[in-house]
Amino acid sequence: MENRTGYLTAQEMAAGQERLWRIIQYIHFRAEIDALMKGTTVSSSSPMKRLNPFIVADGLLRVGRRLERSLLAESEKHPIILQSKDHVVRLLVYDTHLLTLHGGPLLTYSTLARKFWVLRARNFIRGEVRKCTTCARYKARTLSQAMGSLPPERVQPTSPFTNTGVDYAGPIWYKASPGRGRKALKGYLAVFVCMTKTAAHLEVV
Repeated sequence: MENRTGYLTAQEMAAGQERLWRIIQYIHFRAEIDALMKGTTVSSSSPMKRLNPFIVADGLLRVGRRLERSLLAESEKHPIILQSKDHVVRLLVYDTHLLTLHGGPLLTYSTLARKFWVLRARNFIRGEVRKCTTCARYKARTLSQAMGSLPPERVQPTSPFTNTGVDYAGPIWYKASPGRGRKALKGYLAVFVCMTKTAAHLEVV
């Protein structure tokens, strides 16, 4: 690539990514690449044997024949083959997870599959998504308060108002006696509740 100063262009970033994928493929799939460059097929023990891999003009190892007659884009017909054990691929999965706004394993997988074919992708992506601390925090189970034992005053039968709870309500306005011209007074209600019978008694205070 031509050396330039300033910001990277979209073309430079795309070229840099292609070079990175070629390096990763050469590290993990050197035997398969050498076999295809010689015009032979990959070994029957290769994990990508069933993918019918081939090398295109850009030098990248891609999935062959699978969807070549479909109307999908070329990158989806022949996705780039990557090894899940590589650290850069792990970063790629995490970046796709963020791109899908912390989507689940299935959404992350389907988005990634538009351009890449990661070996053993489903289990690998599921494991990487589980490592996301943001998702773990939002999916954490909330603790519920355990109900304590009621005191004997609440559960043992007694006469009404033997055990009583008190509360207040108000303020309220009332007249001490009926008739016009009587001044309204401000007061409160004392609420007495029987703990066992749930009976209530009100008093103006």
